[in-house]
Amino acid sequence: VLDARVARRRENFARYKAALSHPGIAFMPEPEGRHSTRWLTALTIDPTIAGVTREDIRLMLLEYQIESRPLWKPMHMQPLYAGAAYHGEGTDERLFANGLCVPSSSDMSDEQQDEVIELITALLETTKYHRAAQQPDSDPHRCSKRAPTNLDQKGPACNLNEPAAQFVG
Repeated sequence: VLDARVARRRENFARYKAALSHPGIAFMPEPEGRHSTRWLTALTIDPTIAGVTREDIRLMLLEYQIESRPLWKPMHMQPLYAGAAYHGEGTDERLFANGLCVPSSSDMSDEQQDEVIELITALLETTKYHRAAQQPDSDPHRCSKRAPTNLDQKGPACNLNEPAAQFVG
C-alpha cells in the first residue's frame, strides 16, 4: 500500500511540474541519487516574475473550496518564540513568504488535479496578459482575446491592477 501511495504522490508532483513550469514558479528539487516520497508538492512563486504571489494563488483556490497551504512558518516567526535568538540567513523567511503546498493526496483524481492546474494556469495567464496590456507597445485589447476559463465565471481572486509584492530577500 505504501509503495502505491508514494508512486501516486510522485505522479501528482510530475503532473504539476509539467503543467505549471512557468516563469517565476519553481518546484522543490529532488537531490540526485535520492527518491523523494513527494508527500507534499511544494512550489515557490517569485512574484516579480510570475506576477502573482503565493497568497494570490492560495486565496483564488480557496474561492473554489480547494485547500492549499503556505510552507511552514519558521519557528522564530511564531509568537511563542518572539525574541528568541535567530541563527538563519533569511532562506526560511523567503520560503515561507513565497512557498505553497498544493493539493497532492494519494487519492486525488486526475480530474481534481486538472482543476487545480487549470485554475492556477488561468490566474498566471490572466496576469501575464494583464501585464502585457500595461506595456506601451502592447495591444490594449489583448486580455479580451484570451480563451474563456473557469476564472471568467467567478473572477480573479487578486486585484490585477495592483503591483505584485516584491520578492522577500
